[in-house]
Amino acid sequence: MPALDPRTILLISGLLYITMPLVIFLALREQKNTMITHWVVGGEIFGLGIMLVGGRGQMPDWASYDLAHLCLFAGNLTRIHALRLEIHRASKPKTMMGLLAALFGIYLVARASDPQQLLSYYVSLFTLALTFGWISLLSRQLAGHSHLSSAHWMGHIYLLLTVIVCIRLLQVMSGHSLPGIMSQDLFSLAIPMAGMFAAVLGNTTYMGVYLERATRQQLRQAKEAARRSESMRLSNQIAQLDRQRSMGLIAMSLAHEISQPLSNIHMIAERAELSALKSQPADPARVKSIADILRNIQNATDIIERLRNYIKAKDSPRQNVNLTDLHHNVLSLLGDWLRTELVETHTDAPSTPVMAHVDPVQISQILVNLYRNGAQASAGQDQHQLHIRIAQEQNRAVLQVRDNGPGFSAAMLNNSAEPFLSAKTDGLCVGLTISRHIAQQHRQMAGLHRTNVRLQDCEAPTLCAWAVSKWLSNFLG
Repeated sequence: MPALDPRTILLISGLLYITMPLVIFLALREQKNTMITHWVVGGEIFGLGIMLVGGRGQMPDWASYDLAHLCLFAGNLTRIHALRLEIHRASKPKTMMGLLAALFGIYLVARASDPQQLLSYYVSLFTLALTFGWISLLSRQLAGHSHLSSAHWMGHIYLLLTVIVCIRLLQVMSGHSLPGIMSQDLFSLAIPMAGMFAAVLGNTTYMGVYLERATRQQLRQAKEAARRSESMRLSNQIAQLDRQRSMGLIAMSLAHEISQPLSNIHMIAERAELSALKSQPADPARVKSIADILRNIQNATDIIERLRNYIKAKDSPRQNVNLTDLHHNVLSLLGDWLRTELVETHTDAPSTPVMAHVDPVQISQILVNLYRNGAQASAGQDQHQLHIRIAQEQNRAVLQVRDNGPGFSAAMLNNSAEPFLSAKTDGLCVGLTISRHIAQQHRQMAGLHRTNVRLQDCEAPTLCAWAVSKWLSNFLG
């Protein structure tokens, strides 16, 4: 049998069309989706049709002609249905069955009406060109929909197959070539040859679609894991800063409160020492005891002074940052927690950057406090909402936070400058104090300006969110 005998080529092509879908099924068996099953079944049916065509002259006509064409049409339509599902088109198996019945019915009518089988040959070539072109079109749509290069190449492969079949059809219709798949002319051999390559390349590129998707999914998961890891690291860093500042502020408050009674004790001890020295007769033991008291009081004072100096904040590194970017970074940091708490965030920010010369880590710490407090304050509402406004007002960068919580009392507003104040029953009472301390470090805090904001204008925000947002408007920029 010659190497380029059409039967040999058809046999090889049919075997490849049967084998390659099985390779796809084994390689993608863990995917377990309907699209792969349809593509594999369609390839098997199409391969069976090619092998039946290759048996012409050695098999009954009903098998090598009628059944073969039914398999070819059904195989391509099944793969078309698989691609339609890939691009999320509506599944319409009844429509596909109706289309198959119509195409095969047209073929049977043409075969019955033309004893020389020329008309049925035209119908079969036209149907193959139509279905191959449809596969090419859907592949290109899949490439555009999912940005998959494998689908793009699959579209080119089936487009080339469509062009070859169309050229063959035009040659036969114009009389430049004899009809029949067993013809020895160039384009008659080109169809089974192209089918052989399409069996390999078409199925390989289809498998590449899933491999490319799996690679992208792994990259997305790796990026998401890296983002969560970085968010957790930043969250831990900010939480650590919160704890350190909380302890420092508590220590400062205690040092301030203790220093006054120590000063009073020191003065009392000095008067007692002077009285003991003037008394007659002098009492050396009493004088020594008082001297010991004074020395220990001085030691305690020195310890408190050293504590103050140790926890006194040093100048933090400042840089020009876009307040909008800082806001989005904090939202990303709190994203998982906000979604868990079902908090809706609404941001009103200009398209142009709102620049501020600040320490970004410390300002992020303030924003974390603001957003957490605001979200927690709305816990009793049907919807938890945070409204953040960022604006550039003259030479100031302004960030304001509102929530839809129940609000706070006027007494708390009047005492808002007191340290360790909280509107939460289970609060540690350090959030507002920490934020105030950070603002003071930036040396541009002008204090609270309650006259600039009315309670009813804030939609009942939390005390921390309302107060610190006004500080931000004074020291940012």
